[in-house]
Amino acid sequence: GEDTNYSVTTDSTGSIITVGYTSGAGSTLYDITVSKIHANGNIMWQKSLDVIGKSTYGYDVCCDSYNNIYIAGTIGSNIAAIKLSSIGDIVWAREVSGTTQDGGVGIAVDAQLDVYVSGFTTSAGAGGSDGLVMKLSQSGTLTWVRAFGSTTGTLTSDSFGQIVVDSRGNMFLTGNTTNTIDGSGSNDTLICKLPTDGSRNGVYNTYIYQPVLLSVTDSVISSNNGNLTLVPSSLTVLPSTLVQTE
Repeated sequence: GEDTNYSVTTDSTGSIITVGYTSGAGSTLYDITVSKIHANGNIMWQKSLDVIGKSTYGYDVCCDSYNNIYIAGTIGSNIAAIKLSSIGDIVWAREVSGTTQDGGVGIAVDAQLDVYVSGFTTSAGAGGSDGLVMKLSQSGTLTWVRAFGSTTGTLTSDSFGQIVVDSRGNMFLTGNTTNTIDGSGSNDTLICKLPTDGSRNGVYNTYIYQPVLLSVTDSVISSNNGNLTLVPSSLTVLPSTLVQTE
């Protein structure tokens, strides 16, 4: 099988949480895998999260002040947003979907335990692929969804990657764009600062930030104990050969 970790974070106790995906031997489907590791390196627990008939991928993870765990990723062609307790039990799992391919890439939680997911959508927006950001309440209710996309053509690809929120009601997003007017036309870096209340909709140069309609459903996701093995690394640290010049 294939095992890949995409993101890592720590909770208030210093424990380490990783998220990624795994496939069983001979399987064509993938499951989200999440592991909690003690600060001393011992595995506390592992979970694999799966949906019958769909591949699930975990791309980002964060924790709140109560050590609950939040995961962003994809379930089939839909955005996945999942909340686990500190011991790995599923609190809620949501699929947010349109008519084509949508995906969750980044996740953040604020002091009020509201959840923010960033990613992309090809189901709605300005055309092509648009950056997407959405807000869910601490109970998993979808509050709003916004798309951020170039207006220069339907083949333009825009997407958001990581997201962080501050204590002043702002969210900061990174991503990429192929906008031929404001960029080189290949892949350029995209950095945005937007308010967490979903406001400030409108046109910004050759981009439009606008509400979009996607549907949200409870995901029929199951949790199983993982069977990954953590082994000591045999890597050797060598002296650097870099030379500083004036």
